[in-house]
Amino acid sequence: MSGTSLSFSPNTPDYSRSLWYNVSQTVGCGGPADDAATVLSCVRSRNASIILSAAATVPALSTQALAQATFHPTVDNVTVFSDYQQLAASGEFAKIPLLAGNTDQEDGWYRISGWAAKLNFTNAQWDLFTERAFTCPAALSAKYRVQHGVPTWRYRYFGDFDNIRLYNSSAGLSPRGSAAYHGVDLNTVFGTAPDNSGLFNSKAQDATIKYVRGAWAAFARDSRKGLTQYGWPTYNATGKSWVRTDISLSTLLTIRKGKTLVALAYNNTSKPTFLDSTAYDKACPAKNDPLPGRGAF
Repeated sequence: MSGTSLSFSPNTPDYSRSLWYNVSQTVGCGGPADDAATVLSCVRSRNASIILSAAATVPALSTQALAQATFHPTVDNVTVFSDYQQLAASGEFAKIPLLAGNTDQEDGWYRISGWAAKLNFTNAQWDLFTERAFTCPAALSAKYRVQHGVPTWRYRYFGDFDNIRLYNSSAGLSPRGSAAYHGVDLNTVFGTAPDNSGLFNSKAQDATIKYVRGAWAAFARDSRKGLTQYGWPTYNATGKSWVRTDISLSTLLTIRKGKTLVALAYNNTSKPTFLDSTAYDKACPAKNDPLPGRGAF
């Protein structure tokens, strides 16, 4: 849900090492010229609040978007790798079925922190933020799975329900208001919107929750066939995929050429809509540059 491995640039070992010594020196435990084991032991002896205060003063990386956490996953080529897209293109990933997607306006959430940080981004800059941190990584990750024969499904979540809306268009943050912002789809999967806002769900929202939960459960029960039986087309950006035209599964299989992106809560309705993904992916570069989306992860 939302980001993939192509959404962020991990720290280099040298950069992470500089962060570590920045903190160790701040708390009085020495730096790169000192014995590494002694520095480590000293930092471990310090009170946690002192270490956190020191870490908070470390300058963040330069960014085209929001500030990114400095202590970020670091390349070791064992658990974190330097070029995920090259690995993906080569098929160097677990060949297990993939369900991936993102919300329609991921930046709807981040515009609040952008406003708090006094960032005067244009709507085009926010669109680029969502594109490079969410849409393009999901598109590319799904594409490479399909190329290597992995059963893959891709969705885009559009729900914008009254009881989980963060702000409307009059707030001045976005022409569409908060729309389908980052994380809002979790409320649909877990049915937690009333817990967050204290407001009851609409009937359409309850129907959407039931449908989306059913889809996630179908994938969990049988990751290779569950969503096909549920009526979803396997993802293929340019080819053909079988799909049932009725989510009751009562009709014969038909082919919808190219329309394999599953639009959830489209116009706040529970029935899925099948879209051509190129409408959202056409601006994506062949190799994703996550820098405009920095700060999302």
